[in-house]
Amino acid sequence: MKKLFAASVAAATLVSAAGVAQAQNWSAAAQQDLQAIHDTLRDNSPAPYVERDSATFRNWLEAGYAQVKGLDFKKVDNSAAYSYALRAYVGGFRDANIQFVPNWASPPPWFADTWPGFSTAWKNKGYVVAWSQGGSKYPPVGAQLVACDKKPIEQIAKERLDRYEGDLNLESDRYKTAPYLLWNRANPFVPALPTKCDFLVNGKSKKSYTLNLAFGGDAERRAAFQAAMPKPQGIGMEAWNGGYWISLHTLDEGQPWDALLAQIDANKAAIRAAPVVVIDLRGSDAGTSARGYAVINRLWDPVFVQSKQPTTVNIAYRVSANNRAYYADALARMNANDLYFYQRPRWTEHLRQFDAALAANQPILQRNEGSTLTDAVPANPMAGKIIVLTDYWCTGGCLDMVDILRAMPNVIQAGLPTGADTIFVGRVEANLPSTYGRVAYGDKAWLDRQRASYQPFVPAKQFTGDIFDDAAVKAWAAGL
Repeated sequence: MKKLFAASVAAATLVSAAGVAQAQNWSAAAQQDLQAIHDTLRDNSPAPYVERDSATFRNWLEAGYAQVKGLDFKKVDNSAAYSYALRAYVGGFRDANIQFVPNWASPPPWFADTWPGFSTAWKNKGYVVAWSQGGSKYPPVGAQLVACDKKPIEQIAKERLDRYEGDLNLESDRYKTAPYLLWNRANPFVPALPTKCDFLVNGKSKKSYTLNLAFGGDAERRAAFQAAMPKPQGIGMEAWNGGYWISLHTLDEGQPWDALLAQIDANKAAIRAAPVVVIDLRGSDAGTSARGYAVINRLWDPVFVQSKQPTTVNIAYRVSANNRAYYADALARMNANDLYFYQRPRWTEHLRQFDAALAANQPILQRNEGSTLTDAVPANPMAGKIIVLTDYWCTGGCLDMVDILRAMPNVIQAGLPTGADTIFVGRVEANLPSTYGRVAYGDKAWLDRQRASYQPFVPAKQFTGDIFDDAAVKAWAAGL
């Protein structure tokens, strides 16, 4: 805690300082930490020793490092520029598990130094105005952005957003980065904002608007951001269409999970006999899959769920001292908490094997972590159709849930495509030399995972309207 506090004070001091010393400190920190990220990933990620899905990592590790080293680091004179310099590198791996994590409180997601008084949203493969201050100086809500300063809008999006704000190869990241398309987010490495943009109004008439850049109020930008990228909240269950609608808009621990699980338990027979059950994962980008698994195991049965999962799960661990320290710390915390009593033997054996591999200078430790059922498998207890509703927010633990749910009988995925990750899973964080942040990476590779890297789950039934219009979505789902 003392070290973290000292790092926070140091960062705050640099942010408030003025003059050349500040610029030199942030610039030197960015270059030093860029080197550290490169070395950490080279020495601790399994990707250099795994053939499957590693081409992007292998190609970018050195080529991307050289490219980002070529940025003008004289521009790195504050915390935002420092962050964007490191994001330029980690974003090129196209791996959601590789991240730069700052050691200070991030500004709200609607932050901008200046903005044009409107926001854009990603809709129907294009950028449209989601919120506008209104009046003749601003494009109307619904207008489609076509070009700016005679540049196609796709070129502008790639220059301003890709790698720095998200991965524009993914529909999900197009959606999540769309509000920032014409906002000044204090990134010194992107071109200046354009001066005039062309829009299609009402789908046909072309009209040009000069961008009126201003600081704007925090409340306005927040409203503009939320209009461009709405997100449902909370969890719950309700009767619907002769069956049940279970909303899991987050997997975060800070939700009334005990109440929801008790409600499912009290209505289990009726839920299982229902003609249709919807598991609504819209907005689910926070938390881990543990709570979702608790819901799945109640709806079906733990043994039945396990019977639908692969019995062979080949995991390749990257053998390194840094990763070993992470596992040792995890085991120490398990030994100190009796809630993890049943996990201790597996982790103890894992650490023993890992130490043997480390002593033998093996770069990879491969283990089969599947499980073989010893109990009789019951019949499928869910009588009806299961609709799994997804959207662009579905990442992390939500993807793990969809992995399991799609293996279940009578399941239909509907809605919008999910996010995507890679087979390089897990999460280890390593401190960077400057103490201003950390790099996170996957420490192991799931060699035989059915879902390929960089591939979202695409629904069999896609919704083309407003995915957050509950009435419209429920009317549509009733016809599936």
